[in-house]
Amino acid sequence: MATSDTLSVLEELLHVSKDGVDTFEKALAITQDPELETAFRVAMESCIIATEQLSKKIEELGGSPTVRGTVPGAFHRAWIDAKSVLARDDDQALLQEVVRAEKAAVHHYDEAMTSTLSQDVRNLVVSQAAGAKANLRRFEGLAAMD
Repeated sequence: MATSDTLSVLEELLHVSKDGVDTFEKALAITQDPELETAFRVAMESCIIATEQLSKKIEELGGSPTVRGTVPGAFHRAWIDAKSVLARDDDQALLQEVVRAEKAAVHHYDEAMTSTLSQDVRNLVVSQAAGAKANLRRFEGLAAMD
């Protein structure tokens, strides 16, 4: 059985990953740009895999995963909706919001890596943090192109 601290860290990352799924799903529904659609779909699929891995690890450690997003994540998606209407579906504004969301995800992963974790949990967190950082770089690059 894992410590409650470890389970708390994993639950937090699970919620962050679920926010990522929801954010990329929202972005997919808004953009009309085929390149962005592909990038959002790939990122969403990576977040889905992350939620599955985290859920599995939580169960292995004796916890009960709850797959839900966070309140700030829900507010952020509502802001994306409002901003897209005001910006008339401006993909640059959408990319800026995706970058903001990915920066928040990277921050959560960086915080998690400061926790005392078993090696297998740390390996999972490090691997997923690398994915979040790759997403951030990808979307920062796309935002810089416009």
